[in-house]
Amino acid sequence: MLKFLLSAFLLILLTPINVQADTFDCKCCASGTQKTNFPVDTCSNCDSACKSVDPSYTNCGCTSTGSGGGGNSGAPVTLDDPLGLGADAQGSQKLIGRVIGAALGIVGSLALAMFIFGGFLWMTAMGNADKVKKGRDTMIWAALGLVIIFTAYALITFVLTNVLGAK
Repeated sequence: MLKFLLSAFLLILLTPINVQADTFDCKCCASGTQKTNFPVDTCSNCDSACKSVDPSYTNCGCTSTGSGGGGNSGAPVTLDDPLGLGADAQGSQKLIGRVIGAALGIVGSLALAMFIFGGFLWMTAMGNADKVKKGRDTMIWAALGLVIIFTAYALITFVLTNVLGAK
């Protein structure tokens, strides 16, 4: 389930967004001369809108008013990638790299907190051997956890760059 949610999240983040203009300017003509123009929701409604004004009118053009599309004649507008990952194949790798970096920052902060907690236990033990042992063990396990995590990171980095050829 977690893999599915992560895949869906990445798909949503890496898909460009297309937006249509909000309104269009419909031009109605009679005998090749423009008679009137008015806003419509879509250019496909322009023919029926012209006929509703006068049955002899025809659609002689539909352009974007620019309210949502910036005057692009109804063409799709592609929004920039908000994460700055790019549309190339490297985008997902950049995102995964950022997530790993953030996770390492959090783990490092937690290890620092455990070191401080272990040191606090040790310093406040007042000669109690059980509290000294608990503080020392907390600091040892925090250090061991960091060694395991950074070794795993180094191994993954080595495999990705040297074996799989990722940049």
